Amino acid sequence: MRSRRADERIDYGEKRCPSVNAVAGRKSTSEFLPGHDQKLRTALEARAGGLLCMRSLLEAAESYASGDLREQELTQRARAIFAATWRK
Repeated sequence: MRSRRADERIDYGEKRCPSVNAVAGRKSTSEFLPGHDQKLRTALEARAGGLLCMRSLLEAAESYASGDLREQELTQRARAIFAATWRK
């Protein structure tokens, strides 16, 4: 399995995750209020155990999505990352 460099971009075309507002059925001109995207990023980073752990989780998810990783392997990696995070 090839590991992605941190600065390597992936072309997902026009596919984007729906915003919280779109899922809730609300109309919004932007996905976040000013500063809220940074608050979300730091909260997610803290929950993942830091930026490097978050990168590892994303790499595992990408490998699973591309078919390079089986579901059981994804689960094992995610559990190992979170177990190390919770022991800190």
